Order: sequence, then C-alpha cells, then structure tokens
Amino acid sequence: MTNKVSAKRYHGPGLFLRYALPMALACLIMSGESRAAAPAPAFYYWKTAYDPGPASLEMMEELGCGRLYLRLFEVGLNSGGQAVPKALLRLNQRPVLPVAPVVFIETAVFEKAETDPARLAVRVAGLIGAMMEAEGLEDANEWHLDFDWAAGTRGKFFAFCREMKKHLPDGVELAATIRLDQYKNYGLTGVPPVDRVVLMSYNMAPVTNPETANSIIDSAVARQYLANPAGYPLPLDYALPLFAWVAAFDGSEFLGLLRQIPPQLFDSRYCRRQGNIFTVLRPFSVGRWQALPGQRLRLEQSAQPELEAVADLLAISAPGGRQLIFYHLDDALVSARKAHELQNILRRFHQPVDDHAVVRHSGGLRR
Repeated sequence: MTNKVSAKRYHGPGLFLRYALPMALACLIMSGESRAAAPAPAFYYWKTAYDPGPASLEMMEELGCGRLYLRLFEVGLNSGGQAVPKALLRLNQRPVLPVAPVVFIETAVFEKAETDPARLAVRVAGLIGAMMEAEGLEDANEWHLDFDWAAGTRGKFFAFCREMKKHLPDGVELAATIRLDQYKNYGLTGVPPVDRVVLMSYNMAPVTNPETANSIIDSAVARQYLANPAGYPLPLDYALPLFAWVAAFDGSEFLGLLRQIPPQLFDSRYCRRQGNIFTVLRPFSVGRWQALPGQRLRLEQSAQPELEAVADLLAISAPGGRQLIFYHLDDALVSARKAHELQNILRRFHQPVDDHAVVRHSGGLRR
C-alpha cells in the first residue's frame, strides 16, 4: 500500500437578501446531495514493529478511533517459489483498540500457477488466528485482505477468498481491497466473494509515468471513476492516504521512489523548483542513492485540499461507507497534521455540498 468545498451564501442587505437568498437556498437544496452519517475514523498500521509514539496515540484518541487495521504479515514467494509469510509483526506494546488483522499479499503469489488457494487459505487463516491469540489481541470482527488483483490473478484470488471464509471465526467478516477501476467497472472486473470491500482511494495514476502530476491522489483522476457510477454490490469502506514520496526520473526513465523527503529539494543550491518538479543542480545523497545534475524529482503529497475533494466525490458517488481508514499511522505523518484537518475530511461525508462546487474543485481550479 507500499484528497473544502463549501456552499457559499451571500448575506447582503436589501432586496437581494429578501428575494435572491431564498432562491439561492432553493437551488442549493436541489443541486446538493443528501449524505449519510460520517464514516468512523480508523488507521492502518503498516510497520513491522508495533510501537506507536505519543503523536500517533494522541491522534487516535482525538479522532475517536474505534479500531486499528493492523498489518500482521505479508505473503510472498521464497527463493523456491513457494508462498510463505514475510515481515511478521512484532508488538512492542499492546494496541489499545480492537484490531482488524490485515494480510498483504504480493502479486506474484497468485501469478504462480502452482499456488493452491485452498491450502494457502488454511495456512493464512491459521497464522492470523495464532498471532491474534498469542498476543491477546481483541478482534474487531473483521479480517482484511490487501491484494491488487487483476484479470490474470482474479480467479485464484477469488478462490482464496472463498476458502478463507470457511476458516473465519464466528461473527467475523472478511474484507478485501478494491481499486477505483474495480469499483466503477465491477461488471467487467468482477466482485470478490467477501463480506465487504475497502475502496483504496489513492495510488491513482502510474507513478512511473513522467507526465503524471501526482500518482498518490488526484481528484481529477478520481472523478473519472467516481462520476455517477451505478454503485457497488457490496458494503464498502474507504481508505485515504496521508503519506508523501518523491519519484525520481532521469529523462523519461523512472529511477525509483524516495520514501523520505530530502531537505535538499528546498535548497536552491541543490535543486531548481517548478511546481512540484525539482531539477537537480548539484549532486547529493539520499541514503544509498545519489542524485545527479539534470535528474528530475517529483514531489507527491497527500495535500489537504485534494483529500477533501476526493472525500466529496466519495460522499456523493460512493455513499454509505462505515469506516474511513487513513494510511497510515506513523508519528512523522500524523505530527505533520492537526486532528481538525482529519475531522474536516470526515465531515465531508455528511454535510451537504453544492455538487457544482465539487465539479469545479475536482476539475483542478483550486490547484
């Protein structure tokens, strides 16, 4: 997993207030969308050691989070091509919230013809249960599968989901992630055989494309998938990003991602800035990677206006979500934001908004 629009009212004096304001309010009621209650806030935790600092714990408390989506382990292929658990979570402190265990599955697992979905489900379900019991974790009554399935892997992943449901504890739901295109085009892509889905509203465009503006979140891209779709046949939750990264290019060649933002980006001795593109002027190091003159670094962020714009689109075109899961819980990420900013995103789901304002915002006029 390795986006404020408000209806504006004129309060002028005289005849305008007497006649035009009621007409404007009537138009707002007609053009606005009624919205359900705001989804409950939650976080993904994606590190291999569970040890959140004071900033993370305070943010969860301020938002009133009721559960934590805890990545327990990943499933990948070993050197022999066998599906095995990787990066198992180590708990350095006990979570204060009920836990929804998350398992991330690498694409290669279901690309491999020899992978047996039934056998894998037995092993994955067994390990989830063992880890939850060993750590004494309170179950939030949901198990969560994160897999970026496509046409070539859909069959095996769907079979895996059906098998997983056979091994769920009583009263536990099975959830799976879907992407924006799978939400809009579910008639073609299929619907996973699970109890509910989480609509991953980030990583929206190809990060490897030098022409992409922001691969993490872009309300103009989101609108292409969320503009008046027919809905989705399963209950859904939402996921929105909080992270940032830097995509590095040498000409049109994609060099990789920098997960930490180098301070040299904002130093005119090292980089020349144009918007979110930084051209390297003199060499500098980022860990083991060396930035060289002429290379371009594209800073991609989960900016508050974009988060709110996408929340507006989700509220109108994909209403009814139970949870809004922020990716992810990390002291550095949450320290860069205020609780009221995330609360503002949550409010977008239940306050009426002029739909035409959403069109203007998501079309990029506020960029």
